[in-house]
Amino acid sequence: MDASATKRVAKNAFWLLLGSSISKLIEFITIVYLARILTVSGFGLLSFAQAILIYLLLLVDGGLSVLGIRETAKSKENLAIVGINIFSLRIILALIVFIFSAIVLFSLKISLELKLLLTFTFLLLFPRAITSEWVFQGLERMEYVGISKVLQQLFFFGLVLLVIKNVNNLLAVPLLQFSSSLATSFIFLFILLRYFMPFSFKNLHSRDWFNYIMVAIPLGLSSVFIQIYYNLDVIMLGFMQRPEVVGWYNASYKLFYVFLGTMGVFSAAVFPIVCKKFEEGKEKAQEFLEKYLRLMLLGTFPAVLLGLLCSESAIRLIYGSSYMPGLLAFKILLLNILVIAISGIYGTLVLIPSGKNKEFMYSVGIGALCNLILNFILIPPFSLVGAAVATLLTEIIVVISFFYLGGWKIGINWRKYIVKPALAGGVAFLATYLILIILRFNDLLFFLSSILMFSGIYAIIIASTSEITFLKEFISEIIRTTKP
Repeated sequence: MDASATKRVAKNAFWLLLGSSISKLIEFITIVYLARILTVSGFGLLSFAQAILIYLLLLVDGGLSVLGIRETAKSKENLAIVGINIFSLRIILALIVFIFSAIVLFSLKISLELKLLLTFTFLLLFPRAITSEWVFQGLERMEYVGISKVLQQLFFFGLVLLVIKNVNNLLAVPLLQFSSSLATSFIFLFILLRYFMPFSFKNLHSRDWFNYIMVAIPLGLSSVFIQIYYNLDVIMLGFMQRPEVVGWYNASYKLFYVFLGTMGVFSAAVFPIVCKKFEEGKEKAQEFLEKYLRLMLLGTFPAVLLGLLCSESAIRLIYGSSYMPGLLAFKILLLNILVIAISGIYGTLVLIPSGKNKEFMYSVGIGALCNLILNFILIPPFSLVGAAVATLLTEIIVVISFFYLGGWKIGINWRKYIVKPALAGGVAFLATYLILIILRFNDLLFFLSSILMFSGIYAIIIASTSEITFLKEFISEIIRTTKP
């Protein structure tokens, strides 16, 4: 990993990790507050509405943001043209999708409360259409992405505390989220147009919109397929099970997303750099990705094992005992992290930057189909546990497909780097579990002690291996390249 790339990764990852960590913490606190105030049933209805919203958001984006990031990273000189045309397309698509969804929604035979909840939730299409995060990501100005995430969550959390007092305020939740998102989007759109992307109608080329859409379609369909196997289970549980089951499962999923979101931060930080590496040659990309994967495996193994260790105490402390039926589903979902650490490399960071958009789409399309079938088979007899198993099996299928359709062309020796963190994490898990079982702490002490004890044992074991030399060299390189 060359010095300039290391410096950019360090800077990008720092701002994204800082912004995402703070925003995710605020978001998580907000979710916990809503889960307790709205009760399991109300929280289940809200989760159901937001799960449907995700698919509408994907229709509005249609892969345009990923296309914009890639094109901006390759050539910043074309930002003004790419930016204004993608923004215009997204706004038009948001309007079409909202109107069509509202017409369909009010033709359905469902309660008026659910119709209003869904309609208010769908308003979030508009602030999402004008969000400028993708532009700043392509420019590698991740500080703006991080700050925008924090501001949006702060606005929303403040409004929730002021307004939401009981389950009767359920319909106000999406309206508050719409207000906070719209305000944040306008603030950063102003910054973008004022300092980075001067607005000019001469750059608006509607004749090229069809080409934008055609190039973005594989990426957009890929996003739809990914969301199918990430949250179709929530929608299917909503139709096939009680609202309480959706609440239990979604609460577990939010905890799972804490881990998944951290991985996404690093993936977003390195994506523009990987695009440039592939422009320089396959060897450069391979060298960069191998070091990145090595870092990911050193982090994901202990994270998953620690999550399994303290999952029971965490759910009781965060949500309360009423959400304990989601415990086993959460443990199964956690195992996905290990698979995603590999699939994220071969998919998002190999196939897309190398221009293999169709291969990426085929892989996640296979995953979506398998997930749909698995959910139909597993949810009726096993409820939320079946949904979690379907998600895990789908991830395994997708990573195999990624590798088969193109990932094998990049010689990343992930097997070489998986053994040491696996052994170190396993020893730390067993030692911590046995000690804490003997001591019989309450939930809070068990949770805190498990984090400290596990982390200490894992760090000591890793420090005795060659991995510590790799980490020292990488940190030293960051320090050298970030000095003025």
